Amino acid sequence: MKILVTGGSGFIGMNMVRFFLEKNNVTKVLATYCNKQPKFEHHKLDWVQADLTDPNSHEGLYEGINTVIMCAAITSGAKNIINNPSIFVENNLLINHSTIKYSALSNVKKVIFLSCSIMYPPGENFCKEEDVVLSKIDPRYVGGAHMKLYSEGLCRFFSINSQTQFIAIRHSNCYGPYDKFDPDLSHVFAATIRKVFYEKSEIIIWGQGKEKRDFLFVSDLVSLADNYVSQNFEEKYYLVNAGYGMPISIEELNRKVIAIMKKNYLNVSFDTSQPSIPISIAIDSKKALQTFGWKAETNIDVG
Repeated sequence: MKILVTGGSGFIGMNMVRFFLEKNNVTKVLATYCNKQPKFEHHKLDWVQADLTDPNSHEGLYEGINTVIMCAAITSGAKNIINNPSIFVENNLLINHSTIKYSALSNVKKVIFLSCSIMYPPGENFCKEEDVVLSKIDPRYVGGAHMKLYSEGLCRFFSINSQTQFIAIRHSNCYGPYDKFDPDLSHVFAATIRKVFYEKSEIIIWGQGKEKRDFLFVSDLVSLADNYVSQNFEEKYYLVNAGYGMPISIEELNRKVIAIMKKNYLNVSFDTSQPSIPISIAIDSKKALQTFGWKAETNIDVG
């Protein structure tokens, strides 16, 4: 079996690449990168440089591929999402559209599209796949939510009009090895680890720290992809949530990292003048359990 991982040099992509390289039934993994080629090498791994926002870069990329895992995306932290949200919408739409289209035209057997939980309304209730209410989400998320929903719709469309089977996974906030620790690009989990590691006296949390996130360890997301790839399923299109199921507040996350790093001397304060998105989202992953026998196993302290 030959697998293509788009965005293989990124956080989730690298975890997918390393996992599937160790599978005995995988003979080759192709992985795309945009700018700087990763230094990681393996006898079953081929790196392919490609700007996937350019439709021409997709020509011939999918020939002989059995499974495509869509990890290529332009992502960033809350600061950039607030200040310049359009860059994530347009470029990711271009990447997703061409990847889905050319996968279907090339008769790829299975495609995994990594969506997210951005389209769910905030609150304490656990959102199921049908609980999308765009009128209730934060205005700063609207563009990204529409982009993800359109891409999911493309998966459904091509599942009907091609031989390719698709799964769209709405995963919660992922963390783990190979995460982005660049302070300008990192998401909240990696940013918290970096901050606690370097600070000597005080941890400053942007906003009030009361918003909650359902953090998912990346190996659990990989295991869901593996369940889908390694088994045969009848439906041409699946849409499932993937989360750990126990949201915690940003303040609690900071205090956990401080305790694990044994830096309890650090004072915690709050800066409400800094950009933050004060919403809480929890997702219900029962459908993934019922359909694929999947459940997240890694609690946040172990992760």
